[in-house]
Amino acid sequence: MRILLGLVLAAGVLWGGYWFVGARVLDRQVNAWFDAQVAAGAEVGREALTVAGFPNRFDVTLTAPYARDPQTGWGWRAPFAQVFSMTWKPWHMIAALAPEQQITAPDGQTLLLKSARLRGSLLLKPGLDLALNRAVLEGEALDLISDRGGHWAVDKLVLAAGVDATWANGMRLGVEAQGLAPDPARLAPVADLGPTLAETHLDMTLQLQAPVDRHLTAAGFGVTAVHLTDAHLAWGPLVVSARGNLSRGPDGSAEGEIAITIDHWQRLPDALMALGLLRVAEKPWVERALTLFAGHSDVPDRVQVSLVSKGGQMTLGGLPLGRTIDLPVAALPQE
Repeated sequence: MRILLGLVLAAGVLWGGYWFVGARVLDRQVNAWFDAQVAAGAEVGREALTVAGFPNRFDVTLTAPYARDPQTGWGWRAPFAQVFSMTWKPWHMIAALAPEQQITAPDGQTLLLKSARLRGSLLLKPGLDLALNRAVLEGEALDLISDRGGHWAVDKLVLAAGVDATWANGMRLGVEAQGLAPDPARLAPVADLGPTLAETHLDMTLQLQAPVDRHLTAAGFGVTAVHLTDAHLAWGPLVVSARGNLSRGPDGSAEGEIAITIDHWQRLPDALMALGLLRVAEKPWVERALTLFAGHSDVPDRVQVSLVSKGGQMTLGGLPLGRTIDLPVAALPQE
């Protein structure tokens, strides 16, 4: 009995020692990361950092964290941010963000993001490479309010990224938004569509030139192909869907085709303006193009058109759009 008790006590001491050593290492690494970003010219900081959760969790809390990109002008700050992980499973992390966060846009606009729940999950593959397995960000009852009067809301938002073994270095990306409500001030021309989008969905896979792991900064980031499985938007009778593939050509430009289907296409220009995706001066051009495409359709309320990227040029239904996009290739800065 005494031997068993001794073993239990010894195990408890070792486990407690493991937690305190791990907590000190974690505290030192997080502080070192902040110091390295500041030394590199980034504007990041926090008022305090604490590590708690003894004995079974590592709970990291940042008080008043902030970050700003001096090159783009985007900034973010919040009352707190927390990251949790179990001591026996440190490769699985859960993040919790404050119910109110402040975002600064490059034009000086200040955005207040409110949420009933905003959490993230990061799952790495066990091993020294720290390769990404899956990452998810989930938000509920989100409100984005501008100090200039704009207001957007969404009932539920899910952003996800995960390994897609179908492709070499495949990374599958997904977006799902339910009850997306654009700024009410923009909705008058599309009142018949309703105040919210019933469904906004994106499912795509990027083929990268290297896996997403701790070696990414040395390998650089590059997209070699885009596989768009399904992009879907439903707003009242207006339904827009797209699918197709693009690959990086010898000169780095995208080559391939995206098939687009639009039901009740007549409502699309006003809907794009309500979503802030189309300017007033561009609306007549879009209306004329849609009318032209509809003239070749067997279904009066449906437009089916292909976005083709080839030889450095992009066309939509045969209409030239100009220079095609380049699939990004970038060397990331070394830590």
